[in-house]
Amino acid sequence: SLPKKGNVVVYFPQGHLEQFASFSPFKPLEIPTYDLQPQIFCRVVNIQLLANKENDEVYTQVTLLPQAEVGFY
Repeated sequence: SLPKKGNVVVYFPQGHLEQFASFSPFKPLEIPTYDLQPQIFCRVVNIQLLANKENDEVYTQVTLLPQAEVGFY
């Protein structure tokens, strides 16, 4: 299931860094980590359902806005 616009979600930057590393021509030790937190609370700003024009593979683009503090009500 997909989050809805306005929902708060947890983003795990390590997953993107690992995905980047698998396609990168750089050695794993050369990929910067940017001293990111292991998880970042974010608000969902936008969701787009898209399809690859070459193979019709469906994917989702989610735009996130990091939140300094998150209040759950």
